[in-house]
Amino acid sequence: MFSENNKISVRQIQALIITYFLGVNATILPRIASEYVGHNAWLAVAVSAVLAGAGAYLCVTSVMLYRGKVSLHDILCFAFSSFVGKIACVVLTAYFTLLAALKLRIFGEIVAAYLLPQTPLWQVAALMLFLAFFASFHGVETKSRASEILVFIVVVPLIILIFFGIFSADFSNLLPITQVSGSDILIGGFESGFVFTGLPFLLVIVPMLAVGGAISRRRILGSFAFLSALLIVVTMLCVSVLGVSSVLNSRHPFLELLFVINIPGSFMERQNALVLSFLILTVFITITVLTCCGTVLLRDTFATGKRRNYCYILLAAIFTVTLLISTENQAIEFMQTIYRYTTPIFVFALPVLLILAARFKSKKLRHEE
Repeated sequence: MFSENNKISVRQIQALIITYFLGVNATILPRIASEYVGHNAWLAVAVSAVLAGAGAYLCVTSVMLYRGKVSLHDILCFAFSSFVGKIACVVLTAYFTLLAALKLRIFGEIVAAYLLPQTPLWQVAALMLFLAFFASFHGVETKSRASEILVFIVVVPLIILIFFGIFSADFSNLLPITQVSGSDILIGGFESGFVFTGLPFLLVIVPMLAVGGAISRRRILGSFAFLSALLIVVTMLCVSVLGVSSVLNSRHPFLELLFVINIPGSFMERQNALVLSFLILTVFITITVLTCCGTVLLRDTFATGKRRNYCYILLAAIFTVTLLISTENQAIEFMQTIYRYTTPIFVFALPVLLILAARFKSKKLRHEE
C-alpha cells in the first residue's frame, strides 16, 4: 500500500529539516542567544549553526555507511548487538516522545497568548495530536510529501516578511562586535544550539533514503546551511528592530518581530493570523516527525503488532506529559536540559561509534550488498 512506502527522497528530507527547525524553538532563539552575548546574539547563532552542521554531518555519514540496512534498528543491532540496539531504540523513542510533549506544551502557550486565550491546553494538544496521528499512520513517505508542499507555504512568505523587516532595522544596535569575549560567544553558541534539539531524527530518517551517496549528503547539509543563514538573519533583525532589551524581555521575540513588520500595500493591518498559521504548520510537521520516528523505532524493536498500535501508545504518552508540564518556562528549561546532556551522546558520540563500527565491519557490509 502507499501508506507502507517508507522510501523518501533527498528533497523531502530537506523540506523536513527546514520546517522542523523553524518551529517553536526558533521563536525563542534570539532571546536565548541574547542572554549570553547581548547584541551580538547572531554570532552565538552562527556558532550553534556550525556545531549543528558538524552533528548533522556525523549523523548522515554514519548511517549512510550501512547501505545494506534499511532502518536505524537494523544498523544499531548490526553495529553493536541485538540487545544494545534494541535498548538504544527504546531510549531514542523516549527522547522523541519527551521532545514532542515539550514542544507541544510551548506551542499551547503561544496559542493561548496570541490566538485562543480561553481555550484549554488539553483541547489544543488533543487537536494537534489527532492530526499528527493521521500523518504518522500513513507512513514516512506520505508525511514527507506533505512537508515538501508545506515548506514553500512557510518559507516563501517568511522570507518576504524578513525582507520588508530590513527597512525597519537599525543595524547600529548590532555594534560593536568586539565587545564580547570569545568564551562568551562559544558558551552562547552551545546554548543557542537549543534550536536544533531533535537533530537525531536524521538517524532514523536518512536510512529511508531512496538514493544515498555523497551528493545526497551534500544536499542535506545544504539545507542546514540555508536554515542556519535564515536563523542568523532573523536573530540580527530581532536585535536591530526590537532592540536587545526588548528581545530579552520578550517571550517569543521571533514572533514579535514578524508581528511588527509592515508590508507596504498589505490588506492586513497586522499579520498575526498569517504568522501564527506558519507556526501551526511547522509545529504540525515537528510533532509528526517525532511521532513517526518513535513509531518506526518501536515497531522495529518489538517486531510485532501493527504500526497504529505503537502510534496510539506514543500519542497517549505525549498527551499525558504535555498536561503534566505546568508552565512554558518549565518546558523550556526541561528542553534545554535535555539538549545539554543528550546532544553529546546522540549527535556526536553515537554517530562516531557507528562510523568506527562500520570501519571494522566494512567487509561484511560489502558482502551483504
